[in-house]
Amino acid sequence: MPNIDLSNCELNSADGDGEAIAKLLRSFPALKSLDLSANDKLGARAAHDIAGGLAASRSITSITFADCNLTAGDTSRDTSGSVALINAIKQHPTLKSANFSDCNLKEDAGEALGRVLAENRTLAELNLKGGNSIRINEDSLFDWAKAQNMRETGKKAPDGMTAMLEGLKVNKSLKSLELSGYNVAAVALAEALKVHPALQSLDLSGCCLEGEEWKTVAAGLAQNRVLTWLDLRNTPMDVEGAKAIVDAVKDKRQLKTILGLTKQTRLTTQTVTPAIALLLAFELKKNSVLEELNLEHGNIVGLNYGLHANKKAYNAEGITAFGEMLRGNSTLTSIKLNKNNLTDADKKLINDANAQRKNPLVKLEL
Repeated sequence: MPNIDLSNCELNSADGDGEAIAKLLRSFPALKSLDLSANDKLGARAAHDIAGGLAASRSITSITFADCNLTAGDTSRDTSGSVALINAIKQHPTLKSANFSDCNLKEDAGEALGRVLAENRTLAELNLKGGNSIRINEDSLFDWAKAQNMRETGKKAPDGMTAMLEGLKVNKSLKSLELSGYNVAAVALAEALKVHPALQSLDLSGCCLEGEEWKTVAAGLAQNRVLTWLDLRNTPMDVEGAKAIVDAVKDKRQLKTILGLTKQTRLTTQTVTPAIALLLAFELKKNSVLEELNLEHGNIVGLNYGLHANKKAYNAEGITAFGEMLRGNSTLTSIKLNKNNLTDADKKLINDANAQRKNPLVKLEL
């Protein structure tokens, strides 16, 4: 019984399910993987029980709590269960992968994660994706509304996030970190990127960083030597931030993508702002994976209502970089750019670039 899947099983504290799972963790020395995702009534009490079993296990290498409500059945403010689970990882001798995505973790969980990253020597993958949580509330680390309010009132990222990234700075084992949807502390992240010896994959898609913060992250990326995969999609980045990112990574051969692109990647068109278009153009100059690109109804020149709905203004830098990319890219065969509010000059730029390709696009929609 090396792998057990209990996802979406309606587990909850009231039925004693937490105690049963703890017993399972203690009783099966061959257990390697446990999936408890999508149990939205698990609750803090069950989380405490499971934490005890997890700490006692000496075989498990992967545990998943994705989309679990670790406070249900108690009070919505009771965060002690999630903290107990995280603390159980701190000295764990075998655990390599932990998934807390969409668990609505609070600031005290971030502080606990900082201690885990500072002390644990086996954890290689940590998934904290939070952008799609249906339980986001006013004190969640993942709340974009809160993040924006913090910026408007001059406050920084939550202390829990900063503490977690301080732990990352001294960590030696983590290879993959997903922070999608977070209100990231830019300075702490940049410092960690400068010194981390093993981190190869970093997901910052949907992260609430703006303006100068991206230049801070770029400074960290400039000194990083190990990152091979980075995802910056769906972020409120401006063009100056995008330029700083490109300048920081342009000579890094080991970094294969900055937008998480694969053959199956589907970009969210409304969030392809001029800044993201600039990143995409840089990416496609060297990316030999994508053959078809659909940016229909996009926001490539900043005139559609997308991520920057309150900053609707024409910006040609993304489309200009896109045209330059087209001349050098050799793998794309189809591009849809219609319904982007392109000007006649924009369309001419793209058509001219396509005409100069060795193998013109099979399909081009403007």
